[in-house]
Amino acid sequence: MKNIFSAFLLFFFTWQLSAQSFSNDSETFKQQVLQFLKVTNTQKSLKIVDSFDESWHEQFNQEQKEKLIAIVKKIEEKRFSRTNYILLFEFITCLPLVQKIPKKQIDAILAISFSSLETLSKQEYTHFQKGLNEFIDSQNLYQSKFFISKILNPLYSFNFLGEAPKLSEDQILETSQQIDSTENDDWSSDDESWDNDANDDWSSGNESWDNDTENNSTQINSDTAPVRAGTYSSEIDYVALQRAKYIPAVISGPYLHIDQASLILSTPFDSLKINNVIGNHVFKDRQFSGSSATIDWPKKYKKMIGAQVKLGDFNFRVDRGGFWTPNATLIFPNLLTDSISGIFKYKPKESIQQNTKNFPEFTSYENNIKLPFFEGKVQYTGGIQIRGNQLIGTAINKARGELIILDGNGRKAIIKSEIFDFKDSVILAHKGEISIIVNSDSLFHPGIAMRYDGRENHLTVWREKKYDITPFYDSYHEILISTDQLIWPMNYDSINFKMANGAGLLPTTFESSDFFNLNRYQGLNGLYRFHPIGLSVFYARKYGLTEFNELDLSSEYDLDIHLVQGAMKILSIYGFANYNFRTGHVKLLPRAFLYYQAAAKKRDFDNVFISSKMATGFNASLNLDSMYLNINGIKKFWVTADYKGSITPENGKISMRENREIIFNGGVTLGQFDYQGQNFQFDYENFLINLNQIDSVDLRLSNSDGSYGELSNHIEQTSGIVYLNMPNNRSGRDKSDKYPYFVSNTSGLVFFNQPEILNGAYDSSIVFIVRPKKFDDIDSDSTKNLIFPGSFNSGGIFPVFEDSLIIMGDQSLGFNHEIPKEGYNLYGTPAKTYETISLSNNGIRGTGKIDFIHSHLFSDDFIYYSDSVTTDGYKGYIDPGQVKSLNFPQADLGNFRMSWYPRKDSMYLITIGEPFNFYTKSAQLEGTVNLTQAGVYGAGRFFTRGSITESKQMTFEEKKFEARNSKFQILSDQIDQPAMVGEDTYVNFNLDKNIADINIENTRDAAFNFPYTAMKTSIVNATWFLEDSVVTMRKPDNVDLKDSYFYSTRSDLDSLVFNGTNAIYDIKTSELIVQGIPYIPVADAKIIPENNETSIKFNSKLETFQNAKIIYESTELYHFLTDATINIVSKNDFNAKANYVASTKGDTSKIPMYDLSIEKRYFTTDTTTENNTKISRFSRKKNAENQELKYYTQATGITKSGDIEIAPGFAYKGKVTLKTYKQALELDGFIQPEFTNNPAYDLWVTYKQDEEIAEVVFDLNKEAFEDGEPLIAGLHRDIRGRLYPTFIENKKNKKNHDYFLAKGMVKYDMNSRNYLIEEPLKSTGDAYEGQTFIYNDSTQSYSFEGKMNLFGIKESKINLSASVIGTLDAASSICTLDAALIIDINLKNILADLISIDLLDILSRLGGDLANEINTKNLLKISNLIGDENTKKYQADNQEEYTPLVGISELLNKFLVISGVKMNWNSDENSWYNTSKISISNIYGEDINTQVDGFLEIKKDDIDNDILNLFIQAAPGSWYYFNYQDNSLLVYSSNSEFNDEIKSNESSGKLKPGQLILVAGEEAETLDFINTFRKVYLDIEAPFKLTYPEGFDEFLDVSEDDDDDGF
Repeated sequence: MKNIFSAFLLFFFTWQLSAQSFSNDSETFKQQVLQFLKVTNTQKSLKIVDSFDESWHEQFNQEQKEKLIAIVKKIEEKRFSRTNYILLFEFITCLPLVQKIPKKQIDAILAISFSSLETLSKQEYTHFQKGLNEFIDSQNLYQSKFFISKILNPLYSFNFLGEAPKLSEDQILETSQQIDSTENDDWSSDDESWDNDANDDWSSGNESWDNDTENNSTQINSDTAPVRAGTYSSEIDYVALQRAKYIPAVISGPYLHIDQASLILSTPFDSLKINNVIGNHVFKDRQFSGSSATIDWPKKYKKMIGAQVKLGDFNFRVDRGGFWTPNATLIFPNLLTDSISGIFKYKPKESIQQNTKNFPEFTSYENNIKLPFFEGKVQYTGGIQIRGNQLIGTAINKARGELIILDGNGRKAIIKSEIFDFKDSVILAHKGEISIIVNSDSLFHPGIAMRYDGRENHLTVWREKKYDITPFYDSYHEILISTDQLIWPMNYDSINFKMANGAGLLPTTFESSDFFNLNRYQGLNGLYRFHPIGLSVFYARKYGLTEFNELDLSSEYDLDIHLVQGAMKILSIYGFANYNFRTGHVKLLPRAFLYYQAAAKKRDFDNVFISSKMATGFNASLNLDSMYLNINGIKKFWVTADYKGSITPENGKISMRENREIIFNGGVTLGQFDYQGQNFQFDYENFLINLNQIDSVDLRLSNSDGSYGELSNHIEQTSGIVYLNMPNNRSGRDKSDKYPYFVSNTSGLVFFNQPEILNGAYDSSIVFIVRPKKFDDIDSDSTKNLIFPGSFNSGGIFPVFEDSLIIMGDQSLGFNHEIPKEGYNLYGTPAKTYETISLSNNGIRGTGKIDFIHSHLFSDDFIYYSDSVTTDGYKGYIDPGQVKSLNFPQADLGNFRMSWYPRKDSMYLITIGEPFNFYTKSAQLEGTVNLTQAGVYGAGRFFTRGSITESKQMTFEEKKFEARNSKFQILSDQIDQPAMVGEDTYVNFNLDKNIADINIENTRDAAFNFPYTAMKTSIVNATWFLEDSVVTMRKPDNVDLKDSYFYSTRSDLDSLVFNGTNAIYDIKTSELIVQGIPYIPVADAKIIPENNETSIKFNSKLETFQNAKIIYESTELYHFLTDATINIVSKNDFNAKANYVASTKGDTSKIPMYDLSIEKRYFTTDTTTENNTKISRFSRKKNAENQELKYYTQATGITKSGDIEIAPGFAYKGKVTLKTYKQALELDGFIQPEFTNNPAYDLWVTYKQDEEIAEVVFDLNKEAFEDGEPLIAGLHRDIRGRLYPTFIENKKNKKNHDYFLAKGMVKYDMNSRNYLIEEPLKSTGDAYEGQTFIYNDSTQSYSFEGKMNLFGIKESKINLSASVIGTLDAASSICTLDAALIIDINLKNILADLISIDLLDILSRLGGDLANEINTKNLLKISNLIGDENTKKYQADNQEEYTPLVGISELLNKFLVISGVKMNWNSDENSWYNTSKISISNIYGEDINTQVDGFLEIKKDDIDNDILNLFIQAAPGSWYYFNYQDNSLLVYSSNSEFNDEIKSNESSGKLKPGQLILVAGEEAETLDFINTFRKVYLDIEAPFKLTYPEGFDEFLDVSEDDDDDGF
């Protein structure tokens, strides 16, 4: 509502103004203005209200006020907006803020303001007002939140061009004082847009290219050419064009003249300072027009420090800041020797994202500046541009700059481009051309980008996208190279070429400069109705020229200029012309004329076009020393236009020399011939191929579909020349029957070692030698001339013979040959063959017969190899008889398969179907016979006399045979179950004596197998007596018993195995008797049978053992059982009963064990990370994959004797369980300490042990005596008051007072022979706190540590806590204590304070020994009073600094804490008394920490009530006496104040039950205690003398010779 009301008031007031104008009266006018401003109600208007009144009265005279009113009325008259009123009123309030503005200058401003109203529009006048206020307020020409134009230190004047009055000199304000700008208001211009100079084209690139080194053969006769009707110029004056674009500013209306000022153009992200500015600011246009200025290049661009630009005429919009001027001069001594003219341009940065690092910018007009780089290796000639921190090589006239890079060896790269980018160590260029000059030749491309690295001296060139199919021209090799990149590391002598995009997919191509392709030519026509090459070449030939303008063609042929431009671009891209699309200049290249004439068949050409694909590496490298161009990645290329002659280089590599000469290894294919070889040379000049070293000549036979198939073999190791065509007929335009032809210079060889020939069976020793010959018309498909006479060398299979190679039916080179009747000797041996021989892909074959030694073999297909003959024959035989020292068996051979190796003297004959018959059919062989000159051998299965021998090494003689590494079987009545089997045996079978020796060849796990008994043995020697049916075996003497064993093959016996020395197998009864058995391992047991032997019957059945022994042993344990009856079930199972032999006291005894059985367990071994030790964990069931199964024996027995010592120091009786993986028996019974000095001790303690421990350990508080009573150990007081100990025994009376009770684990220490009861943490040393009780039986002495109950019952008003270290000698009844005591008496604090003050006063004067020393004994004592944690804290804190003991625990904040006092037991008095000083730690919270003299007595009266007497004396004259008895506390002291306090608190009247009775003592009672103590315990008769404080000073003078007072 408030906003609506304000708007209404504004509307109402505005309406009033329109109805009633501002008054001419000064005061009324002021009130109207104030009302107007308030109603407007904006921040700005309200701000003006605050200062308008003062400004109106004090700043302006009456004349000026009238002028201001006139201006307001003029604004009102022209019906301008309220903004104009606000701006005027703001001007009025601004003036007081501006110093030193004369009244005359104000008059001028008012006059200019009024005149402006006459001539300016509303917007122009608003601009004037805002500009005026800005300048007066802050010397800004313009200000917004985005941009500021600011003047510094100006000489200025306000002017009006038109009717404005002229200002006199004294009206011009000259000042160099900078006016502080005020804070930016929010009424700034609504127009914040920026000027955009990016659309001018004065920096566009030049796309023309030319090749100055190209030798263009145009074949044009310019003398006879007609004269052209008209020509068009290709030149453009870009400097003039740029100057023409500049429009000077027009000065009109109100303006501000500036002289010798600095001008700042700034945004939040950028700024530019212009110095020495002279110019005018036109308010209405917001335009600044300068006539001169200087700009020092911004220092943030460090590379350009020292550069300065002098500006002539320039102008810009002050609300935008960006500008350019063609009137600039660059002075840069660090780079230039002279100043240069050019264009300056600046564009401020509008946002943080905007990249304006390229401004400011200066570009020279001309391109004649010379700059050296990289120590003279690089020379640049051209224009320059400084752009921010960049140095660019370019010029306004768009003429190309030239960069020359020298390699230091006379070679150079010349790059021409409109723009070069000079960076720190790199030079970049785009849209340029390159010429690499080597001697008199060059490598040229018209459209490239380049990068030169001066530090590395490395040049990289790549084709621009517009020229991505335009080739490099190589004048030395006369080829065109189409590739993406040229790379020249200029410290080296090579230039490399590669495809950067699509490497491995897109090729780099190398084509002859005379290459022509009709399809390419026709493809250039595109959619045009004319051919670009035909049109251009025809025009050039018509007028006898090679260069013209695109407009010439358009005019000549009346073609649309855009069609001509498109056609010329095509010629340029494909390398037929150089074309500048901007100027229209065209220069035809020789390729254009070649294609024009070749397409018309009026000129010869070639088909040399090479394609290279490389996924990695370079496609080619040019060696600059040799000028060899080494090209990689070539599959094949053609050298004849009919595509019949091709080259396939080895490894895809060739080396190109001058004028397209090519050296290569690999293949040449031409018609029926395919040449493969080394050091081939393609001679382009003579158009032939020198085949200097031919490795092979393959013959290709044409197929019906037009394809070729190669023969399996070929001609090798020759040389020759292929004549492709006449040198002037490379295109094959003129047909000739003579070409191509091949002339061989040397003989050739045909080998038959190809894989197609008998699967590669032959090597190079089998060869046919072909005589030299000329082959005409080699691209013909006819085979009639393919006959090759020569001689055949079979490599020693047959003698050498003459014949001719022909094409065989299987498309191979071969022959058919008849053998002479006398036959051919084979392989240089007496063996012979007869009938025929043939050669083809099937190899060397023969038919007929072969005779070898006494064998005769027949076949229709003998296959001859270099070292062997194979065949499947149909019959053969061996003649028996003596041959020299050898005899041979008789044999009849049926169908056989032969493999004969003559040079190895082995002919293998394999049975096919029926076996071979030996020894007049008494034996048969299934397998192989090997005939040699050394005898007859065999391999396979040999059947004779009820046995089978399987071997690969048999030897046959007339009456015996042998077999090595054989499987030997003695057969039985059961077909599938032989009597005996031997593996890997040597068999010597005497057929006359019927005895066979069978010996194992190699030691193995099992030698002989007896299937009936399901047993095997490792014994390696056996003899078979065929007539007795017995096999005997015995362990050789040199064989260790552990290597002589027998084991069962039954799977359910788990491979039961045991050792033995010898055995007998009776074939008739099938029984195996094993002797010399040391033991049989079953599960974890060693079973020793009686007499160390056993009999094994069917299926591994062992007899029941009687009187056997069982042993369990390992490095960790040993168990022995005897008198055993055992049934072995398997390798891992048996059942038995036996006696367990146990150690007793100095002897052994037998424990009957029943039901010995095998159990399973699984275990996992882990390794701890702390100390790398191994820990085994066991379970009954498998619960992890990495667990291993183990077997153990378990049995149970009972011992009643009690004389079995289960561990040192303890005897045992009760149930025992044997688990053989444990050294100790599991116990569930009773143990007894072995107290040798107490033979009457007959108490048994319950005990159960199932863990593997080496000692007896049990908890005193958890176990019990045999009768169920709890175990007791400690110090006690009997009913007569006597002190006595117990150690695992009963108290005299359960009601006896316990001074000390043991707690913890009971064990025996062998080293000290002590029985020990101690809490676990204390035993490990991890705690001070805990009870310890030690008994030595031999000395009958005790030692103890821990809490002690010196008082029988804890009273409500007085408590005594004790922690002691003590010893007791049972024989002498001497008991000593080192005690710490807490005496907790419920007395008022005032009493404790009086004692503390007194003691501390005395001690401060006399000093004393510390009570609380940090040592192990003291720590042990206090730990049982305050706990282990507090004790360790006390120890740690005191290692840093002194810490009072009382500050550690609230448990010590008691009436009196005695941290140490030594005490003895008095047997006569049955009391404890001190034998040392008393160490007082604290009294309540007051730290005392001092040892004092005193007497302490603790005892019980006749009815067992506690009595405590304590006398302490810090010094004579300072002492205190406490007596507790019958629930009353008597106190007396040398401190009278203390005594008075006691008396005031003394108990009186009726007391509550159990209430402590406080009694004030007297001196007589005190002395009575002291004298009695001295007499009874110290044997001192002299009476004690008490001293009071008044005699204390005398005490200090007492001589040291005074009598002992008992302390």
